[in-house]
Amino acid sequence: MWIYATRPVGAILGYAFVGDVSKGPPNIMWEIFGDRAAVGREKFDSYFSEADVAVCITLTGISEGRPLSADGFKTVRSGFHPPQLFTRLSEKESNFLSQNVFPQDLSMTI
Repeated sequence: MWIYATRPVGAILGYAFVGDVSKGPPNIMWEIFGDRAAVGREKFDSYFSEADVAVCITLTGISEGRPLSADGFKTVRSGFHPPQLFTRLSEKESNFLSQNVFPQDLSMTI
């Protein structure tokens, strides 16, 4: 899974593998995953304020590379608009990211 950081960063930063997906009431998900969450309690509560169910994705094998702006990615996918959640990439697009986010590691395969 390629990771995109929203504004003000606005760039693809690297990739990770999905280790596990869990869902449940937001307060229970915070109890289980809060100490490993990428956000603080206040942002978590605000995001899930209207939700009955929270989905938590555990990431493994996280690799951070050289940031690639959304505009930089538009050279291979015109009209690219960062997704709210997920979007599928073609093999060509994934290869482009590999070469531009990890330019030194030419042997990397994802």
